[in-house]
Amino acid sequence: MGALLDQFAADGVGIEAVGDGKLRASGRLTDPLRAAIRAHKAGLLAELEAANTEFSDTYSRALEDDENASRRRSRALAILAEHPERQIASLQSRATRRTWLWQSEGSRLVS
Repeated sequence: MGALLDQFAADGVGIEAVGDGKLRASGRLTDPLRAAIRAHKAGLLAELEAANTEFSDTYSRALEDDENASRRRSRALAILAEHPERQIASLQSRATRRTWLWQSEGSRLVS
């Protein structure tokens, strides 16, 4: 979160954007806190937008990683099924050169 949002959170106030440039505040609201929210509305909206963008980017990367992880796991299972004598399957990313290892433990796959 941004500095303004952190400051209000420390005072027990949650703030969210509700569209059309409006804010919704919850928590222990006092008249001075309401005045501060009005005075810093533009900054609060900017911090909320930045936090939302950061969250969206992080979430998108996590989904991509999950999809890639699922493909890697499927490939490792296929390698181990093709070669039952093996107990370890390894895959390496061509782009990053990162390597993942999976170990077969009976019918379980451990990464």
